[in-house]
Amino acid sequence: MKIMAAFGFVILTMSSLVAQEVAVKTYQLAKKGLTLPVGRKFLQKNKLSGKDAKIAIEVGEQTIDGTMNNLGLDEKIFDFLEKGKIRVSILSDQSKVAMTMQGNPAPPKETVKGSVGKVILLELKEGKWVGSVEKGEVLEGEKEDVDKEIKALERVFNENEGEALYGLKPRAVGERWDVDPKFMPGMGDLDVRGGKLSLHFQEVKEFQGDLCAVIETTFDVEAISKDEDMKGMAMNLRGSGRIVRSLSIFTEYKFVGEALFEMNGKVPPPAPPNALMKIRGDMNVDTRMTEIKEGE
Repeated sequence: MKIMAAFGFVILTMSSLVAQEVAVKTYQLAKKGLTLPVGRKFLQKNKLSGKDAKIAIEVGEQTIDGTMNNLGLDEKIFDFLEKGKIRVSILSDQSKVAMTMQGNPAPPKETVKGSVGKVILLELKEGKWVGSVEKGEVLEGEKEDVDKEIKALERVFNENEGEALYGLKPRAVGERWDVDPKFMPGMGDLDVRGGKLSLHFQEVKEFQGDLCAVIETTFDVEAISKDEDMKGMAMNLRGSGRIVRSLSIFTEYKFVGEALFEMNGKVPPPAPPNALMKIRGDMNVDTRMTEIKEGE
C-alpha cells in the first residue's frame, strides 16, 4: 500500500510539473479604445500596384481586349501632439493607370489628389475624433478630395478596427481565428459585402526596436468598388498578407499583401450604358509605418 501511495504521489507531482511546463504565454494584441503614442511622430507610406491585368470590354456584340497597369502611392506624417490632438500632414497621394486596348496603348491617366500639401488636425470632441484643415488653402477643385481624406481619417481613429480584427482576449502564438472580412487592412475604396478573413498568430519578434506580433492572413472577399472610375463594380479578392503589429502602441508597423482580383460590371459614364467590363489580375499592397526621431 505504501508503494502504491508513493507511486500515486510521484504521478501527481509529475503531472503538476508537466502542466507548469506547457503553460502557454499569451499576448494582448488590442485594447479597448485607442492607445496613442503621445509625443511621437510617424511616417506612413502606402503602395498599391497591379501589373498586366487582363481587360475585356463588351459593347453589344463587340468585345475589346486589353491590359492595365496601375500604381498608387501616398505618404502621410502622423504627429501625436497630445492626448486629444493628432496632426496629419499629407505629403503625397498620386496614382497612375496605363491601358493598352487591342494592342494600342492609351495615354496614361495620372492623378494627384487635391489633399496633397494640406495639414489635417484631428481633435477629440465629446468622445469622437473630428478633423479639419489646419494648414493649406483649399481651392474649389480640391474640396472633394480634402473632405474624403478627413472622413477617412475620422473613420480610422473612431472605429478602432484593431479591436475587431484581433479581439480583446490575449492570444497565443500559433492561434488561428476568423473575423469579419470588412476589417481587412488595405481595402481602400472598397465596400466589403462578404467572404472570409482568417488570421494566424505566427510569432513574436523585435521590429523597429519594438516587440511585435507577426500575423499571417488569408482572405477571399467579395466587395463593391467605391472608386469613381469603377464605382459600383463587383470585386472578388483572394490572397494572403502579413502584418507586423506593435505590442506596445497597438498599431501596424507593416502590412504586405498580394491577391488575385476579379472585377466585373457596367463601365461608368461617359461609356455607353450597355458597356460591360471584366478585369482579372494580381494586386499588391505595401504599407509601412516608421517613427521619425527627434531631429529628423
